[in-house]
Amino acid sequence: MAVHIFPAAAALVVGLLLAGDLGAGGVQYCSLIPATIDPFFPTYVDSLLDELVVNTPNKDADASSGDTRFASMFPLMDGNGGARGEATCYSGVTGDSCKQCLTEARPYVSQCRNYTTGGAKYDGRCIIQFWELSP
Repeated sequence: MAVHIFPAAAALVVGLLLAGDLGAGGVQYCSLIPATIDPFFPTYVDSLLDELVVNTPNKDADASSGDTRFASMFPLMDGNGGARGEATCYSGVTGDSCKQCLTEARPYVSQCRNYTTGGAKYDGRCIIQFWELSP
């Protein structure tokens, strides 16, 4: 899944993440962010996803082989001072692993939705959106 984000917004997100605190609640992210991030390219912060969802590899998954691992995550701003992340869970042609991903990712997940890409490699993938420090 390609994630497109304006460079200025990406730079702001990276700055806030590297600062280590995204607002009320004092959730620290410094130790989770890779040392170098190019804010002008959609670098996936897999280490942060690993912290949010335990026991889930962060490697790219192949739905054709029945792999149901998380593939990637990218931090965005939600416009209300919180951080929004989106993780892609490839679940083959069923939504079973999507439900599992939703369960494992709580309380960070706000929604879980399936969609099919019409014959593409990752048919039936599940997009999981989670929110941190939402108002």
